[in-house]
Amino acid sequence: MQTQIANSNASPAPAEGSYTKIIVKNLRLNMFIGVHDHEHDKEQAVIVSVELTVDDNPEWKKDSIDAVLNYESIVSGIKFIAKRGHINLLETYAGYIADFCLKEPQVRDVMVLVEKPDIFDFVDAMAVELYRIKG
Repeated sequence: MQTQIANSNASPAPAEGSYTKIIVKNLRLNMFIGVHDHEHDKEQAVIVSVELTVDDNPEWKKDSIDAVLNYESIVSGIKFIAKRGHINLLETYAGYIADFCLKEPQVRDVMVLVEKPDIFDFVDAMAVELYRIKG
């Protein structure tokens, strides 16, 4: 069972004005992650959720991908970071994702949740959640 990042009560509200949330929910990946020796030899399942706050954009009315943040590029970036090579910590991976997302000009802030569901038999997942503001 994955944590629900898209809970509107869970994320901090942007400082001012209207905004739009772009949500990538439960992106499932396999990657090399972990500090133990056995975690260097085999990819592990990771689940990533990202919530981006972007400025309210009246250009959405054009109904064109060129007028809005292309979330396909966000998903591709998250996958690319996972495949660059071994990462020791969930915290590090989440930080790389946040940095990547905040490079998009429209993004005000980002919430990143990274889960490893297969670490222990007695928990659904171990996870790290972080929140970053541009600037």
